[in-house]
Amino acid sequence: MWEYKGTFMFDIGESYGESTYDFFVVNGDGDFDALSKYYESLWNRFNYYVDHVSKTEDNKELSPHVKAAMEKHNANCCLTFLEDDKNIKTKAMIVNRRMPDGRYDVYFVYFYYFFDNDAVKYFDIATRHRQNNLFAAAAVYYTKTIELDQKHATPYYMRGFSYLKLEDYDAAIADFTQAIELNPDYVTAYFYRGQTYADKKDYDAAIADFTQAIKRDAERALPYITRGSAYMNKEDYDKARADFSKALELEPDNKDARKALETLNEQVGRPEP
Repeated sequence: MWEYKGTFMFDIGESYGESTYDFFVVNGDGDFDALSKYYESLWNRFNYYVDHVSKTEDNKELSPHVKAAMEKHNANCCLTFLEDDKNIKTKAMIVNRRMPDGRYDVYFVYFYYFFDNDAVKYFDIATRHRQNNLFAAAAVYYTKTIELDQKHATPYYMRGFSYLKLEDYDAAIADFTQAIELNPDYVTAYFYRGQTYADKKDYDAAIADFTQAIKRDAERALPYITRGSAYMNKEDYDKARADFSKALELEPDNKDARKALETLNEQVGRPEP
């Protein structure tokens, strides 16, 4: 069983200032796992749940002050919490462990927070995670939003976008489809479902969705470019050329449209008009 050696505050150096550490002795992986489970269950009581864990083996950058403090308190494991991010409600726990061979392994444990039955707060936190490219965490909070409120299309769309970024294409398509069922004129849901189909190389389905997006908003170049790319993958070069040309008509300075048309011309061996 792990042994608690005390909690102490000290300056870890390198201008980080003082931090509070809990010190322990752990005897093997079983003790270490039990200690980890203890902290996980402790924070569960306050609606914080483990999101993910990353590990750095043989950390050469560990502060010598931390090492000295572990020696001073006869501990081979210590941990501290970073400040809570008040905007997206996450915690990060840093665990330093001295291994039997003398190296120091460091674990970063990230927790996310669940409010009680507040869909708006979950949605806001999910959006902050998404804006910070933390798509797995965003999906967790959009799921909580949907559990509390299944009548709005936007959380499904946002979760679908997160799944797309995570390359979970089937889950993304399911969410975009649900968003479209709730809001049949959801242009971006059609567009990103089309993008997801394109990533899956289902170009017919992608073209159908890009076409629906264009029907609802025909003044943007991007859906024409993506539909043109899908046509190009199907070797339907005339339709691809028409879409790239339309994109340039709408946005003459669009570099992506210009590049797509140049690539098409190179591929089919025709000079640019």
